[in-house]
Amino acid sequence: MKTNVIPIPLRSRYAFTNACQWTDTNGKLNQCIHRYHRQLVGLTHVNHLGNDRVALARKLSIGTSLVLVAYPNNPADRNAVLIYREDDQADDLGYLDSVGARMLCKLMERGAQFSAEVHWIDNDNINLPKVYIYVYQLSEPVHRRRPRRINAPKYKRGVTLSPLADTQASRTTLIVEPQQGENESYLSRFVQWIISYFR
Repeated sequence: MKTNVIPIPLRSRYAFTNACQWTDTNGKLNQCIHRYHRQLVGLTHVNHLGNDRVALARKLSIGTSLVLVAYPNNPADRNAVLIYREDDQADDLGYLDSVGARMLCKLMERGAQFSAEVHWIDNDNINLPKVYIYVYQLSEPVHRRRPRRINAPKYKRGVTLSPLADTQASRTTLIVEPQQGENESYLSRFVQWIISYFR
C-alpha cells in the first residue's frame, strides 16, 4: 500500500533542522533552528572577579538559563565563548568547549542569536563536576562572513600565553574593516583578503 508523502519545501540551508522538533531539558518543544549539546569547561580556574568557578558550578541546577558571550580578545583562543547565568552576568561560569566554541563563535559574530540552559550535571568527581548544556540557535546568521577584528591578539601554537583581564571593553571590542593603503601592492591586498575570508 502506497502512501502520499508531502515534501518539505527547502527554504534555506537550515531547512532540514526546521523540520525537526527540538525539546528542552523538561521535554517541552523549543522553537529553535538547531540544538547543540556542549560542555562547560575551565572550571579549574578562577574567573575575572577571582571567584571559584567550581563553587559557582555547584549552585547550578538542571534547567538553569545561561547566556553566551563571545570573547574575541582571549589570548589563548580567538573563538572563546564565556558562559554566564542569566540572572548573574557578572560572574562567568567558564567557557564553552573548544569544538563548540569554534563553530558557534563564528555564527555569533555573523549575527546569529543563541540561548542556553543546563542539561545535565555529572557529580561523579566531587572536586570537579561536569556540566553539560543545551545551546539553542534561535536565528540564522545575518552576515555572510564574520567581521575582521582589529588589534586581535596573535596566536602561536605550542606557546602558553598569560591570561588577560576579562573586562567588558575587551569582550565588546568594536570590529572595523581597516582601509587599504594606496601604496599597497595587489599581492598584499590579495593575501589580506584570503586571511579575512577564512576567519
